[in-house]
Amino acid sequence: MTKLQQIVKKAQQIRKQYPKKYSKWTDYIKAASKQIAGFEGVTRQGNKTTVKYSRAEKAPAKKKAAAKKAAKAYQKSLFGVKKTPAKKKAATHKDTKSHNVNIKVVSGTPSVYSVRDRLEKSVQTDINLLAEYQQKLKKVGNKGLAATEYKKSIANIKKMLAHDKKQLREQNKLITQLLK
Repeated sequence: MTKLQQIVKKAQQIRKQYPKKYSKWTDYIKAASKQIAGFEGVTRQGNKTTVKYSRAEKAPAKKKAAAKKAAKAYQKSLFGVKKTPAKKKAATHKDTKSHNVNIKVVSGTPSVYSVRDRLEKSVQTDINLLAEYQQKLKKVGNKGLAATEYKKSIANIKKMLAHDKKQLREQNKLITQLLK
């Protein structure tokens, strides 16, 4: 039986004996956990706090050793011979000046020209959208709920346009530096 199963079983017993002691199931679980651990109490002396348990916890058994024993027993029962896996060599690689490095181009990485083309297209789209909203604002007039919405949209489009133009200028500078 696992520790968790023991705690749940003890919590059920406590709940059966004292149904109105705690309002939540988690409180019963906490109490059961303390009882199983042998919790006696906490003493405080100045800055030092000590927790007392009546039972000393055993160190858990090493799972790796048990698993290896089981695997060896299983191998012996199947094959009658003990098989040991080949030892792996540690990869010791030192990068030196004479070391040749193979550089590969990743196909998904866009070139500087494709980025510039995309930015130009974005700027043109922003300009067209700005003109469209300005026409809609002229048709509606400067008063009303629709006019305020169009004004907000125009302000946002202008911000996007300024941002895209700035990125386009930076991309063009980068391209001219690469061509030098």
